[in-house]
Amino acid sequence: MSDSKIINIPVKYITKNPDNETIFNMDGIEALANNIKEVGFIGSIDVIENHENNTYEIISGHRRFAAAIMAGLEEIPVHIEDITDEIDKAKKLIRLNINNRELNPLDKARAINYYIEHVLKPEQFKGNTQDKIAEVFGISVTQVKYLRRILKYPEKVQAWIGEGKLSYVGISELSSLDEDLQLEAVRLIEETLQKKGDEPLSKAETQACIKNLKEQSSLTKEIETEIEKHTDESGTINQDDEVKSSSNIQNVCSSASENIPIAFEHNDLERFRDNTAHGFELLNIAFDNIPEDVSFHERSQILEQLGTLLNKLK
Repeated sequence: MSDSKIINIPVKYITKNPDNETIFNMDGIEALANNIKEVGFIGSIDVIENHENNTYEIISGHRRFAAAIMAGLEEIPVHIEDITDEIDKAKKLIRLNINNRELNPLDKARAINYYIEHVLKPEQFKGNTQDKIAEVFGISVTQVKYLRRILKYPEKVQAWIGEGKLSYVGISELSSLDEDLQLEAVRLIEETLQKKGDEPLSKAETQACIKNLKEQSSLTKEIETEIEKHTDESGTINQDDEVKSSSNIQNVCSSASENIPIAFEHNDLERFRDNTAHGFELLNIAFDNIPEDVSFHERSQILEQLGTLLNKLK
């Protein structure tokens, strides 16, 4: 059968490709249906013929097919592709969809993963995978690297990227954080999105969030190391210790205090800088009196980042 053949087929004989909705979003069906009602069905969808049961499986055009049904059409024009090989079928599914519709970054990430799993691996492709994907999708190798990271993020983050609320480039360093900090980053991003009324976070805003969390984690570890140097076996800080590294504790704590959101008065912060042990006691008191209007992020960030240090100094 020629791959240029176009005929009208009743919609009851047309079936969906089971892989399609695991890759591509199905948004905007109602708007498409309304358009079909106004101007009719334009063009055709791409299908392959199943000779065993005389049906036609969609390769490209799932959204228009769903819209045609919603619009009440009983038959639609189809372009019959002459494909029997599963690898060629997978190639067509990806190539036709990336050429015929605008994909969001999450769609692209899923499509890339699908192409690797259903085309390159079965073909035992021996070349550079990143280069091949860049060629097939018409994007840069750098974009390929960023897009492939998306499916490693928490589902919430993937959804935000798919909805256009989050820059997939800006969030690219998320995977460099440990699990706890990733969860904290997700909480921070969610809170910020809510404050912005679900207005998208810019690339710079997203990168700043990740950068701050990494810096805070590094500072906390540095403080812990310095405190360990001046803690006796009973777990008590030697407050009279005047050796050089004791000054390091003060410097690191001072730096930390400038980088961690503070929910207490600055006069307490100054005492925190001057006397580490006493400062943590003041922090402990301050936590019990944090005003209700202080955000969840500020509250949890202070508690989680400094909680282990408070325990050491009790």
